[in-house]
Amino acid sequence: MSGPRARLSALCALALLVSFTSGGDHAAGQAPTASGTPSAPAPAPTPTPGPAPAAPAGSPVVVHTAVYVLNVGRLDTQSGEFTVDFYITLTCDRPCEAGNFEFMNGRAISSDLQTDEPTQKLYRIQAALTTNVDVRGYPFDRHLLPIMIEDREIPSGGLVYQPDTRLSGIDPAVTVGGWVLAGWDASVSDHYYAPWDDSWSRYEFNVIIERGLVSGLFKALLPGFLIVASGFLALLLGPDMLIHRLGINTSAIVGAILFHINLTSQVPPVGYLTFADKFMLANYFGLIGALLATVVLMVIGPDARPAATRRIHLISRATIPLAWLAAVAVAVITF
Repeated sequence: MSGPRARLSALCALALLVSFTSGGDHAAGQAPTASGTPSAPAPAPTPTPGPAPAAPAGSPVVVHTAVYVLNVGRLDTQSGEFTVDFYITLTCDRPCEAGNFEFMNGRAISSDLQTDEPTQKLYRIQAALTTNVDVRGYPFDRHLLPIMIEDREIPSGGLVYQPDTRLSGIDPAVTVGGWVLAGWDASVSDHYYAPWDDSWSRYEFNVIIERGLVSGLFKALLPGFLIVASGFLALLLGPDMLIHRLGINTSAIVGAILFHINLTSQVPPVGYLTFADKFMLANYFGLIGALLATVVLMVIGPDARPAATRRIHLISRATIPLAWLAAVAVAVITF
């Protein structure tokens, strides 16, 4: 009996050993099933940390743009042309070709690339540009000298500019001959082109200039006031001095015409009245009124109707200057 029991015990032990070994191999190796797929999914590998993307996929490249002006040439008010020397910094939110831009209001005379990195470009540029000259306020006019750029190829769906005010500005040594430097501003807009049915992002940096208040008063308004005042001196002369009054009246009108021609010689031909034109029209109104009063007195005759001529003389002496002041006020209100 001991023999069969020993053999049975040995067989059981061998079966247990085989079962344990096969179970361990299955757990360690994950033997494939009949379909060829693992019976249980393997754990996912731990991701390796890396740099975060600068912008969502598919979004346009953002180009932070800054302009620092070094010099501004004289503005030609007849043609609107001026020159400007400046640095322009283009910083992208990801690697891009930021230097592929063009000027929309002129052309570059020279361009020097000083920093060339995948996400940043720095140029020093001298450019000949133009602006739309609006002289309605002359001699107190104010102008914007724009630097406008757009990308040559990529519309606003793929590239947009954004002003970088931290690096923008005007050097303190900059002066503009004949003008007062009033400041600067920067903006971005979408410019639509109908032939391509698409819009391009446009960056615009404006240098703001204006004529000095003191210069306008003393060079434009004061001479006009003096001419009118000399013409109104004729109103103080009585009806018995009509010939002298007539000489003063006509001289003042001729002087006003010559001054007007000289005053507006710096203004381009335009289809509207400037403030200087309106001011001189008010002066013509007063001077012609004084001339008409003198002519009326000469027609009536101081000897034939002395009472009437004296009454006309007194009324004209009071009302004509007041009418002139009202005309000047209209010119100022409509400025």
